[in-house]
Amino acid sequence: MANNTSNIKKNTSRTTRSGNSSKDVVPKRNSSTTTRKVNDKESTISKTSIDEVLEKARRAPVNKRTTPKDEVKKDNFTRTTTSTSKTVTKRSGTTNSRVNKNKAFYDDEDLSLTRQQKFNFDSNILEDAKEDKKIDKNKIKEESSKKTNSKSIKLKHKKVVMKKVNFVLLVSSLIGLLLLILLFDIYHFSTYNHSKATEKQLKKQVVKLQKKQQILNIKYGDIIYLGDSITEYYNFNRYYNYPIVKSGISGYKTDDILNNLDSMVFKYEPKKIFLLIGTNDLVKKDPSYIIDNIKTIVEKIKEKKPNTKMYIQSIYPVNNTDNEKISHKMVKNRNNEDIIEINKGIKSYCDENDITYIDMYKELSDKEGNLKLEYTIEGLHMSDEAYEVISKKLKRYVL
Repeated sequence: MANNTSNIKKNTSRTTRSGNSSKDVVPKRNSSTTTRKVNDKESTISKTSIDEVLEKARRAPVNKRTTPKDEVKKDNFTRTTTSTSKTVTKRSGTTNSRVNKNKAFYDDEDLSLTRQQKFNFDSNILEDAKEDKKIDKNKIKEESSKKTNSKSIKLKHKKVVMKKVNFVLLVSSLIGLLLLILLFDIYHFSTYNHSKATEKQLKKQVVKLQKKQQILNIKYGDIIYLGDSITEYYNFNRYYNYPIVKSGISGYKTDDILNNLDSMVFKYEPKKIFLLIGTNDLVKKDPSYIIDNIKTIVEKIKEKKPNTKMYIQSIYPVNNTDNEKISHKMVKNRNNEDIIEINKGIKSYCDENDITYIDMYKELSDKEGNLKLEYTIEGLHMSDEAYEVISKKLKRYVL
């Protein structure tokens, strides 16, 4: 215990000594450094660091019990402070020597500012401010470019969207117009067809009524069918519902008609005459003779009955083939070549004199030019089927 107490006393005495010594040394160094004024940046930095260290040392408690480790730390601290003070004195000496050497140069200069700072202060712009401004400008440019880019992108997007919308509107409007046009066309077409159908029906009804009126107005003697046996065998009551004078006698030739016009035609006041003659002349007469006689018949009727309208039928074809149905005794020497020649002469005469020519040859002949077998009884006279075709053709001209 006595040894421990002695050791503690020794340690405390050491600490008090070291503390006193530090107190004696520090104010001297402080007084030396504060009296000197150096404009160099390095000297000012060292002064401030030393002052801070000394203030920490002053504030440290003196009466505190210390351990050997604490004493070692304090010794190290005092050593570092002494070394730093020495370095500060050296540096201050070097700076003073520099100032003394270049005093002539620095007399006219304000050493508180460097040349760069002076230049920048004269132009009212510091280098750092310039760089900051450059950076700010770059940032502003970048931000503005970003904004412009974003705006341009938005505008482009808007334009694309507007184009699509306009395209859709155009397409929809076109489709709507097409639909309207189609609906209008359908409506117009339906109404037009309906009106056309009604017009046709009305016309048909009018024609029927006119025909009925004409039929009612037809008197016996207004229409005459003049000819030979083909006219005589014609059943008017079967195909017509109005009166027709049948002036046809079997075996009659063109000369017979000329000789009997008074009894067959002139005793009536006919409005229309339908002439069919010449097939019986073919047995003995040539075509030119038959054509001339037909012309004289028409001219005589015109002289006596100028208001009567004449209709001349072509001579009907014959069939003289070897079919069982055909009677060669009835057909005799008649041939279709002569009949065609006579028909051509009659047609040309009708065209020249404004007379209606009715071509029945085409209606009754087959591909070879012969009378169709279903239209004949024996090759010369007509069957009921043939009279059906003849009636349809002639009715167009009767009314």
